[in-house]
Amino acid sequence: MNDNIKQQQDEFFADFKAQYGDEVKEVLMVKIFGSSAVLESIGLHFPPASGELWGLLVLGDKLHFYAPAWESAMTSLFRIRAGGKAPGEQYACLSSLPAFCAFVPVTKGFIGLFMPKNDVCLSFEPGLKDKDDKSAAADKEQVLYFTVNEKPAKVVEKLEKYFK
Repeated sequence: MNDNIKQQQDEFFADFKAQYGDEVKEVLMVKIFGSSAVLESIGLHFPPASGELWGLLVLGDKLHFYAPAWESAMTSLFRIRAGGKAPGEQYACLSSLPAFCAFVPVTKGFIGLFMPKNDVCLSFEPGLKDKDDKSAAADKEQVLYFTVNEKPAKVVEKLEKYFK
């Protein structure tokens, strides 16, 4: 690994530990997609005009999702022109979600033809929602999908220690 990249990685690990109190053991680059309502229920949101959020699964004593503040040059031009605010970093402690678990979705049969092959599903109970919410969605299990760069089964195996 190039010295500059190693230095940046070490700085990120130190900053993460200082800000969130957990030592980074491993990071996985992921893309989250799924329902924006589910994503918002854990305090995250998709960038404007996008149905996906790129970031890092940070494995430490707890499992975290971290997305740095970032936008493309083109998006920046449109945002400035429209008077919008710049994106900020996004963070969620995933291992603190109620009944959290991860699994590889079934991709057999006809539906498997349309499913991406590198996905991991993250499931949790809607415990973070408002207790007065009487909508049907408030009682349903919440699911987000992660596209990963490793074999999904291997990622699920790494995440098993965070299941409650």
